[in-house]
Amino acid sequence: TRSIDSVIRQNMLYAVKQMQTDYDNQVGQELGCDGFEVNFSATCRPSHAFMEGRMFSKNGDKTIDGVTYPDGTEALERLNDYNCHHRKMAVILGVSEPRYNAAEIAEKNRKTSEVIEYNGKKKTRYEWQQQDQRRLEREIRKQKTTANMAKAAGDKQLVKDCNTRIKALKAKYNDLTEKVGLQKTEERMRVVNASI
Repeated sequence: TRSIDSVIRQNMLYAVKQMQTDYDNQVGQELGCDGFEVNFSATCRPSHAFMEGRMFSKNGDKTIDGVTYPDGTEALERLNDYNCHHRKMAVILGVSEPRYNAAEIAEKNRKTSEVIEYNGKKKTRYEWQQQDQRRLEREIRKQKTTANMAKAAGDKQLVKDCNTRIKALKAKYNDLTEKVGLQKTEERMRVVNASI
């Protein structure tokens, strides 16, 4: 049910994340790090919001100088969820400076849970991204692939029809990303133009 280029892209991105995680684990072990910090994701699935921008302990709750770092077991599990874009960085609790302050975390969590109205529908930014932006990206790739095959077959009319649909889909895509406040991801609309 998924195109080969999407599967390859997803697997490549996950492999890069695994390499980064392995490197982080190695460095953390060598430095004697007892915790980790999770970065922010541009749009975050609701089940991952609890860990954004926060530091966690590797071994149970840990309090240092009045600051309690929660146990990171669940965060480590969520980081392994399919297509999770979060990364972790090894830290020494009580020594490493947090990259994010409480106000930044609160603002990010507000944006994650904010309901946005667009074209008479109300969804969170994450839902707009996953349900609508990704659908438009898939449809654009599909039209580009069809246009490539039509070009190879010499069907000029089908190429023209596909290009008209691509233009209309891109207009919808640009409107959605601008009005909902999503990041454009042009690389998700690319297809390989291989000779047939």
